[in-house]
Amino acid sequence: MATYRRRNGRVNVLVKIDGKQHSKTFDTKAEAKIWAASFERHLKDPTRYEAPAMQKETFAMVMQAYKRMVTPTKSQARDEESYLDRLSVARFANIDLRGLELQHLTDYRDHRLKVDGVSVATVARDFRIMKAVASYAPELGFRSVPAKLFKRVPLPRTTERPIRLVTDQEFEALLWACKPTNPRRTDNALYMEPLLKLALAAGMRRGELYQLDWAWVNRDLGTITLPSAITKTARQRVIPIMKMAEDALDALESLNGSRGKVLGQLGPKAIPERWKRIKDRAGVDCRFHDLRHEAISRFFELGCTVPEVMTISGHRTAAALDIYTHANTSSLIARLKGA
Repeated sequence: MATYRRRNGRVNVLVKIDGKQHSKTFDTKAEAKIWAASFERHLKDPTRYEAPAMQKETFAMVMQAYKRMVTPTKSQARDEESYLDRLSVARFANIDLRGLELQHLTDYRDHRLKVDGVSVATVARDFRIMKAVASYAPELGFRSVPAKLFKRVPLPRTTERPIRLVTDQEFEALLWACKPTNPRRTDNALYMEPLLKLALAAGMRRGELYQLDWAWVNRDLGTITLPSAITKTARQRVIPIMKMAEDALDALESLNGSRGKVLGQLGPKAIPERWKRIKDRAGVDCRFHDLRHEAISRFFELGCTVPEVMTISGHRTAAALDIYTHANTSSLIARLKGA
């Protein structure tokens, strides 16, 4: 006969058979029940049933194995590593897989939304990563992962995030803020002004700009070819060099030369720190990524087709670009009125 008591958030199980008592403590009652049932069978018939060793396997162990084996093959490996490390310390991730229940996952969802105060999109990303890990678990040697359990967790509906476009006036203010406040000093690095122009003209992500190499720039053909190794979608992209981008590349070449990285030898925090100073000085509340949004929007305004924009931006599906076409309704109305 097994009895259960909860102490300090854990469950202690006591098994009594033939006047003897055996106890063990677990994180959840489900784990305790598994051990108790196995141990009672062993005590009743030791020759047939071995004593349960309870070799504990947790989802945290699965995620760490996934991080070692699979994550390094991805273009955004560093970001995924940090996500997996954060998920691995969650309570549900350290419960024995044999005792993992839907309630544990929904508790994690609710804690993230109500206590941590993160967005619905962040919780959806967490479960997207967990589902990928759970589906791949058998390949990593973990066959007890309840992959279907992660798919059963109800998630709040994510709403379409409005595109934040950068106006001409805001962009001019940002360029003004790139200039040193004192002619004798360089409070903001000289590369920032051409960097912002290149971001707006090419629609590249900040990480892609940071890694951009002169070997990928063909001034004769007028193209920038981003290798699949650095793009978010792991696909090669060919970006046309327009007039603003050409001027920006000329300025960067005069600063750093025409070999190696286009932005020179910058530390990983250089661009975010300079960007914060610039937007604060300009009084413009936007993200660096909003320059990419504005660039894609302008490609449509120039008359580019959806397949053409997909080639430049790197989006996998046409549906992913719908939000940019919605953002251009004002220019569409202006063109229709002039027709």
